[in-house]
Amino acid sequence: MTSSAAAPTRASNLPYVQGLRAVAVLLVVAYHAGLPLPGGFIGVDVFFVISGFVICRMLATELRGTGSIRLGNFYIRRIRRLLPALAVVLVCVAIASSLIQSPIGAQQDTARTGLGASAWLSNAVLYLITGGYFDNAADSIPLLHTWSLSVEEQFYVLFPTLIALAWWAGRRLGVRPQRAVGATLGLVSASSFALSLYLSFGHGLPGVSNPASAAFYSMPTRAWEFGIGALLGLTLVRLDALPRWIGALAWPGAVLIVAGSVLIADAQHFPGWWALAPGLGTGAVIAGCYANGGSLTNLLSHRTMIALGDLSYSWYLWHFPFIVFSSTLGVGNAQSKVVAAVISLGVAFLSYRFVENPIRRRRPELRGSSALVVACVGIPVIAMLGLLAAANHGWYRASIREAQAQIDPDPIGYSQGCHSLTPLKQRTLSPCTFGPKDVSAPTIWLLGDSNAGQYADTLVASQAKLPGRRIVLATANGCPLIDVQVLHRGVPTNGCKSFVDSTVEYMATQPPGVVVVAAANEAVSSGDFAIQSPSTSSLATTVKSKEDAWRRGLERTIHELEVQGQRVVVVSTIPHFTSPSTDWWNVASCPLIKMWSSPAKCGVSESSTRAEGRQASALRAEWEAVAATGADYLNVRGTICPEGTCTTNRANTWIYRDGLHVTVREARLLAPQFISVLQQLS
Repeated sequence: MTSSAAAPTRASNLPYVQGLRAVAVLLVVAYHAGLPLPGGFIGVDVFFVISGFVICRMLATELRGTGSIRLGNFYIRRIRRLLPALAVVLVCVAIASSLIQSPIGAQQDTARTGLGASAWLSNAVLYLITGGYFDNAADSIPLLHTWSLSVEEQFYVLFPTLIALAWWAGRRLGVRPQRAVGATLGLVSASSFALSLYLSFGHGLPGVSNPASAAFYSMPTRAWEFGIGALLGLTLVRLDALPRWIGALAWPGAVLIVAGSVLIADAQHFPGWWALAPGLGTGAVIAGCYANGGSLTNLLSHRTMIALGDLSYSWYLWHFPFIVFSSTLGVGNAQSKVVAAVISLGVAFLSYRFVENPIRRRRPELRGSSALVVACVGIPVIAMLGLLAAANHGWYRASIREAQAQIDPDPIGYSQGCHSLTPLKQRTLSPCTFGPKDVSAPTIWLLGDSNAGQYADTLVASQAKLPGRRIVLATANGCPLIDVQVLHRGVPTNGCKSFVDSTVEYMATQPPGVVVVAAANEAVSSGDFAIQSPSTSSLATTVKSKEDAWRRGLERTIHELEVQGQRVVVVSTIPHFTSPSTDWWNVASCPLIKMWSSPAKCGVSESSTRAEGRQASALRAEWEAVAATGADYLNVRGTICPEGTCTTNRANTWIYRDGLHVTVREARLLAPQFISVLQQLS
């Protein structure tokens, strides 16, 4: 959300705008609370349009009246409106995280995001530390929602200067200043929307390893939403009144917002084309209500809606930490999330009453504002740095530091561009190549999703026993190298099909070698997934039909690689561990108060029989595809689950770093099995 709740005079006497903020925050809170509103996250997009409208209308009015913008006063007002409440939340989250969250990943992510939020850069931090806003891991970061605050704050920094420069240039060039500003805003908005579409659908740019995530988090790809509101605000300043027929747009705009909140699903190439629904819908509501006060204007202008709009910034700040911490404490069911969200509304009222209003209503003096900035940035930064330092040192307990040393390391190459959605032909593979650099040397390729990527250290550790072989790592998160289209809750996984197709095409240009593939297989057994074959429009949704589609897709991939002259080794999917409160077990969800005496208490285990049973269909599809194609099969399940028991840890020795992946240490211990198979292949 966002600071769009930030109008000092209730959106310049347009009360329905404040009511529209209430709608936006209700959508976001409902989504985070787990209510059946799959697209509730578009409330953030509603806020973006509102912010563009309010800020541009205010600045354009000032320009028309005085010929200039007092940027100093503008920024002082923003600082007084935004920073104090945010600072209080950041400090409280740092304290709560130190007591509740795990020092193995969770506290570090919270501290880094908090530092980013203090500098108005949490969207950039979250892009770097998460796979995306909709990832399960992201849900455990209590400051995840601050990404939109940073986007909006970046907008506040850039847009006023842009408007002032366009106004000045228009006057110097003999063009009507309003027209120059409008043309500039239109050009920026069109460029932003084009960039958003390009990245949303997985098209890469240099330095952008996760285009879809960049499209979601970055200000340049969201600027067009502010632009819709800004252009509308500029238009309303020029016109004393809009034609009354424009009032007919209000209810259709509201329908667009509501439809988007119901029909748009997470990770649906968002923002992409889908963000037009809340973007244009919000613009239509504002314009329609401005042109003709009708029933929707009356509804949004009701005192209850205005009161909730007044609280929208505070409620947005507080609701998500309450929801995340309640889940961490083991009460993360649907009912408790709603209760946590309601409780946070009470805290938001206190924040609004005793923090926001007293500070923002003071006169905007530079000297006092400088001290305010130092306090509101410095205190949270100190709190977050303290949390980060303590977490990184395992709160100075040897047992926690030992667990961190085993669980924290990522597979080799993750930070070197070896694990991304960037097509292989666009990658620089030299940092991901081990052994001889000569491309004609026999090559072992590691391809697939993160379940393949976890074996990067296995292969590198095998290098000494595979003389003359070069090893190339080229994996992508969530993209198994299987010729199918996987849909999660009805939505195709972002960019995966094109990545898989381009990878297989790229391998046709390479000399014959060995391709090692592995893949998570939850798409077969989980009801959240459907599988579509590229050769048919039918959608497999039952376990049996998905098993068949998975098997045929893997067969096609193996066959195509073998036709190219590649030998294929399929590594069995390892047992995966679920969790009652989240989709997958993760030690990062184990609170410090539980870990303090012994991190081993955070582990889980189950019998091999039960693990086999949960994955039976997927394992059968995997084995039958191998048998049908003659590929080599490497089954590591017996090594990971000796004596009939699968466990995340044996006392203080950790086998798994999360519910889906083994630790780097365990991966290296699997090297002898890989060597045994790979030595036989030339």
